[in-house]
Amino acid sequence: MNRLPGISHIAYVSAEALTPHITLQAIAKVPVGIFARLSFISFNKRTALCETETEFDNNSTLETATLTFYSPENLPSGNLCFVVTSVNGELYLIGTKEAPFPFVKKEQTPGLPDGDANTIKYMVSYSNRVALIPISG
Repeated sequence: MNRLPGISHIAYVSAEALTPHITLQAIAKVPVGIFARLSFISFNKRTALCETETEFDNNSTLETATLTFYSPENLPSGNLCFVVTSVNGELYLIGTKEAPFPFVKKEQTPGLPDGDANTIKYMVSYSNRVALIPISG
């Protein structure tokens, strides 16, 4: 299991706003860009986590990216994709315009013991041949 060293920003974008065939571009090592407007999410940076796990299946790989974070915001419904910025300044996309879409699970939580207000715990899971897609600048 691989883990990003830390997360400095999280944003979401509607899947329909992305360009098509991003997974194929990532597999071919073609630079991927995001040309849609991003909506940034306020979140607790100390508890945010992004991990990937790779499985081998039928002579191919299946990668699963898991993003977990706490936020006071209610995210809109629909097919959302997420852009994660690591503390090293690298950007990654979770999700594409085509199915399968990221699965977003949310839980209402009472907040952390250090005095945070009630927050929502989001767990985003996405599986594809490349699940954590590097974005070029």
